Amino acid sequence: MWHALIIGESLIDVIEGSEHCGGSPMNTAIALARLGRPTRFVTCFGDDDRGHVIREQLRAENVHLANDPLTACNTSTAIAKLAPDGSATYDIDLRWEPHQIDSRALADTAVLHFGSIAALVAPGCDLVEKTALALQGKAFISYDLNLRPSVTGTGVDVVNRVTRLAGLSTLVKASDQDLKALFPNRSVEESAHYLLNLGPKAVIVTRGSTGSTWYGKLFTVPIAATPVDVVDSIAAGDTFSAALIDALWDTGVFKDPRPLTLAEIEAALRHATKAADVTVTREGADPPHKSELSV
Repeated sequence: MWHALIIGESLIDVIEGSEHCGGSPMNTAIALARLGRPTRFVTCFGDDDRGHVIREQLRAENVHLANDPLTACNTSTAIAKLAPDGSATYDIDLRWEPHQIDSRALADTAVLHFGSIAALVAPGCDLVEKTALALQGKAFISYDLNLRPSVTGTGVDVVNRVTRLAGLSTLVKASDQDLKALFPNRSVEESAHYLLNLGPKAVIVTRGSTGSTWYGKLFTVPIAATPVDVVDSIAAGDTFSAALIDALWDTGVFKDPRPLTLAEIEAALRHATKAADVTVTREGADPPHKSELSV
């Protein structure tokens, strides 16, 4: 069976004193599994109470581990601070030292997804890049920048690794804030086209409450956001990534890498936007199930 392979950090979000499972790639893995896609996850966490909570959450969500996740370190945490508009900033204590991937997980991977801190922080970032290299040309590769400059910085080493990973990817997603942090001397549009010229087939830029834009070789496609009552923005971008993968899966391009039609691109963006809209109306990382998007 073809499946999605997600690589990245899992941690505990501490939100106003309460604790929830989180981490951008883990959120994406759970969101994709809730949309009915077979999902495997490469991550790491401690053999402690918080790590046990993460393991049980993944099991409950039908996300299958594709490596031995246990490390000698304590489980990572992110203390979230919510602004009045629902946006969140994080104080992150992260250890990213994943064990190697079970080779059987690579054999039937339809789509590889990675991003955020895990793509940039050593030593685990080397496993991310190694896996992308191994699957380039064999699987659809999705990269969500989702930068955390307070953890990774935005210097030349970060820029170089981002550009290498973008060059290995089929699809790159970034927020307008990601691009401003990474390329402060370029406009968002210039940065999107710069990444597109590195080799991916499309770069998607999300712009919060104003929508998103698909920059491709054939089409530039903007999609407006739908007004919603925002509780918080936690996992909105991760849900967008998962729902975009879900929509593209239905087109068949993972097995037949043909150019997408304008209608297919618009439908994928609408699906991703709708899923993210559900997430922002709920507290914490709580992406929708497939049944919630079919109404």
